[in-house]
Amino acid sequence: MNTAWQKRMGLGLIALSGLFLCNPVVGFADVLPDFFGYLLLCVGLYRLADLNDCIAEASRRFRTLLYIGAGELLCMYIVHVIMQERVGEMNPYERPVSILMFSFVVLVLQWYFLIPALRDLFRGLDQLADKYDGGGLLTERRGKTHGERLTKLSTVFVILHSIFSVLPEASILTSFEHDAENALFPFDWYEFITLFRLVGGVLGTVIALIWLVSFLNYFRAALREREWIARVRDAYIAEILPQTGMLAIRRFSTVFLILNIAIVFTVNLRIDYYAALPGVVAAALTFFALYLLRDRLPERKGCNAACLLLGTVSLAQIIVNAWFLKDFLPEASLYQTDAHYRFLAVRVLDAAEAAATLIFVASLLKILFELVRTETAVEYTGGADAERLSYYATERLHREFEKRFVAIFVLFAAAAAVNLLDAFLQLKYGWLWLISFALSFAAIWLFYSMIYELTSEIKNRYQSKSVHKRE
Repeated sequence: MNTAWQKRMGLGLIALSGLFLCNPVVGFADVLPDFFGYLLLCVGLYRLADLNDCIAEASRRFRTLLYIGAGELLCMYIVHVIMQERVGEMNPYERPVSILMFSFVVLVLQWYFLIPALRDLFRGLDQLADKYDGGGLLTERRGKTHGERLTKLSTVFVILHSIFSVLPEASILTSFEHDAENALFPFDWYEFITLFRLVGGVLGTVIALIWLVSFLNYFRAALREREWIARVRDAYIAEILPQTGMLAIRRFSTVFLILNIAIVFTVNLRIDYYAALPGVVAAALTFFALYLLRDRLPERKGCNAACLLLGTVSLAQIIVNAWFLKDFLPEASLYQTDAHYRFLAVRVLDAAEAAATLIFVASLLKILFELVRTETAVEYTGGADAERLSYYATERLHREFEKRFVAIFVLFAAAAAVNLLDAFLQLKYGWLWLISFALSFAAIWLFYSMIYELTSEIKNRYQSKSVHKRE
């Protein structure tokens, strides 16, 4: 544990997360997305969660919020990119109501997950300060520690922060009543949406700054308690690092979770002619997952090369497709020469991405099968034939996994073949992507099932009395 981040036990990353969580959301637009704040919290709490149950619970909630944040980013893309481009084709209420609906859903989810997560975080940090003599962190004012005061302020902040982002959008509801025959409102309040958003943004900024200053002061004080951090770090080294079984299980679980997310981005799904699940994301996530297992996968160069290939082709497809859609729609390629050649480049890259995706999946399955052979085994103890029985049982287990890998690859190969056809025939047969989607869905379902079984087998191997109770 030599890096500055490790010496601080992740407290610096937790403090940095406040910059992403504090900024107000105006018109369902978040300049500093909460997703990155949740990501920093998940990484920052990685070690501290092992030392305290409250922090472990907070970490679990922040992991849930990480998915919510990703969904929030997708909804922002739908509202501010896809819907914005089609404003003239939609009902005038469709986009404002979508903004209100998404904002309200985020409000409910933040009240349900973020408030208790912050409460558990500061409660756990207070408990660590009390257990390992945190000194200044335990100083009380009006009978409450800084962490307890910040817990209360955080609750007020989350509630007001979300309300100020939702209330301006609720003015769209007056438009329905104003347009009705028996209007309850003499005029349409949504006409003043810019003013309402400005007021909401200013009020949200004020409460955000108050919270952020208190949040940063707390972690500045924590980072100054170097002796306390050293004692916490020593406790982690003494109590957690010897639990090699728990650490191995955690590492594999984290890697498999990342791969489960990455594999979704191999699906061919377009929204308004743009790739909704770009392959470059699958490549980046897989590359990161393999890096986490670098000590157990010395022969990962082939899969890394496949990630690089897929990422490059996918980025090229995104850029060329955006260049084409800036001036044309796909139908224009049927009767305009410029559009035809531009769209031909898009279709070639679509086909190249389908082939690169199949190569990527094949290399990923190959490296996962290497993990099966090296990290799973059946071991019998006692008796003269124990070693022989263990060998044959292990071989049967590996053959069962091999059948699953073959089935997964066949489905992905079929999906890739349909994607190749779709790349060139999408204007004539617009339903081809549905077949590809169904095949990819079946392949991903089998992939998840295989990952679940692989995780269980690895846990069985490493499970012991030394494994941490939270695992």
